[in-house]
Amino acid sequence: MRVTLVAAGLLATSSLLFSTSARAGSDGESASDLGTQTKPQPTEVGAFRIQSFGIFRSGYDYVQSDPKVDFVGQNSGFFLDIARIGFEAHTGAVSARISLEGASPHQTAPNTPEGTTRVSLRDAFVYWDVAPAFRIQLGQTKAHWAREELRGVQDRPFATNALGFEGVAAGRGYDQPSLAVDRQLGVLVTTTKPMELGDFRLDYALMVANGNGRNQLLDDNGKPMFVGRIECGYLSYFTVGAGAYANERRVGTAPNRYDETDVGLVVDAMSKIENLELFATFAQVSTKYPTTGAPDRKQVAWHAQASYRIEWAPMPFALAYRMAHFSPYAQGAAELPGGARLSDFSLDHHTVGVRLFHPKLPLSLYMNYTVTLEPSARSLANDRLTLLGQFTF
Repeated sequence: MRVTLVAAGLLATSSLLFSTSARAGSDGESASDLGTQTKPQPTEVGAFRIQSFGIFRSGYDYVQSDPKVDFVGQNSGFFLDIARIGFEAHTGAVSARISLEGASPHQTAPNTPEGTTRVSLRDAFVYWDVAPAFRIQLGQTKAHWAREELRGVQDRPFATNALGFEGVAAGRGYDQPSLAVDRQLGVLVTTTKPMELGDFRLDYALMVANGNGRNQLLDDNGKPMFVGRIECGYLSYFTVGAGAYANERRVGTAPNRYDETDVGLVVDAMSKIENLELFATFAQVSTKYPTTGAPDRKQVAWHAQASYRIEWAPMPFALAYRMAHFSPYAQGAAELPGGARLSDFSLDHHTVGVRLFHPKLPLSLYMNYTVTLEPSARSLANDRLTLLGQFTF
């Protein structure tokens, strides 16, 4: 069954790409998160240069139907992943950016496929390039913690992030939030461009933020979140980075509010030699519960992946493989109430993928097949086939 699904998906993906290969356009990939492969010319409006950008991603998900639970594999079908549009305005050394996401998910409850997509604010910030080694940014933007989140979606070899930074969404298994930090509201200081030290380059980022996520009206407790990252690279071949954050959070609904403290650490490394890309990440988040006195919790995730792009074919394509592990309870009490063991919540994903690049248009298609592995106590039949189309503008 798995082989049949993969073969059918590859055939469908190839057919769609070849059917549009005669259209005019241009190719190329952006290294930023602007979602643009071929940028339109900026528009001059008085003293400002206005640059538009956008990205659209939609596809089809097939998840095996598990006979034990009715919320896994019963809702395979088409999905809308990203429908984003935005603008940047530049004048001198000061710029502003705003973007809207038209496919922001809103789930009604855990382990249920019921939910809707909404339009929501994505980015909203102003930045000032004071010097080549100093940019200051104010507003809602990505927290610079892990490289997995900082890569633009158009630059990733897979349709989705790795397990630890994607989590498990409704319909794909038991719901599991990820370790992703995502957007935060605050002040970010970073380099305008990498600092060059001979053949080496250095990047840094420091952020003070509210720490309660994006699109929040106010801070949760008046205490800031601190995020930092440093990255060193050698020529264009190798980059290693490390990030850390500390965040005191207040959760729950008034008057039943309680405090939690998170400390996150991550290290990652990437190597790019010709058309071969190797990437690996290890992340850990430790949580303390000072209000309730519950045992400390440690979450651990790691993944390793490789992709190779083949240019000599009539249609360029890339082959990729990723092995990912996520343990939401890597430390703490041996058992939870009801007798469940913490180790039973660990997950492993093995993903193989093909990405096809249109030779002329800023269009690419992904086909991913993920083999999911859980301990026997929570094992599910939930392998997944994902077909996704991506267009940037």
